[in-house]
Amino acid sequence: MSHQMAQLPQLVIKGKTLKVPIIQGGMGVGVSLHPLAAAVAREGGLGIVSSACLDRLVSTRTGKRVGTYDAAYEEVSLASPREGLQASTS
Repeated sequence: MSHQMAQLPQLVIKGKTLKVPIIQGGMGVGVSLHPLAAAVAREGGLGIVSSACLDRLVSTRTGKRVGTYDAAYEEVSLASPREGLQASTS
């Protein structure tokens, strides 16, 4: 009996082809943060950072009051330097 792996189609977003055509969806408060998004990117997919209550989460983590925009910037920055964009250009 021969088993063949099903081939998923390539996923291209803005000219970047993901190694693995999988997008990790945002899962709300405290779940879709930089560690999960970075792990998904490291495996070749597209990681998502959820902005739900992100200002409160980052404010608690840093000990200073942070607005939503600054919290999102900080969270994405924490994911990006370690893993960066793992997609290839097509």
